[in-house]
Amino acid sequence: MSYVDIIKSILSDGRWHCIESIIQETGYSARNRISEMNKASMKKDGRIVIEGEPCDMENHSHRANVYKYRNAQHEEKQYYMQTFDDLIGETL
Repeated sequence: MSYVDIIKSILSDGRWHCIESIIQETGYSARNRISEMNKASMKKDGRIVIEGEPCDMENHSHRANVYKYRNAQHEEKQYYMQTFDDLIGETL
């Protein structure tokens, strides 16, 4: 399993994960891989796949600017509209 697959697996639950917990679980920093994944997704689909923001998770206190990450939560409406458009396009 590639490191990208491991990151996807960790973040697949949709919850926030502190980068430090990802490092503890994998032994590697995921920041560069996450950045690469988002760049590739932006190029392909025009949107990010993983969102991040400064870590403010309960019981976490960081001296440095540490981020937390999760799968990007895209609105269901956008998904359904795209699916509808795709279905309409298939019937034309």
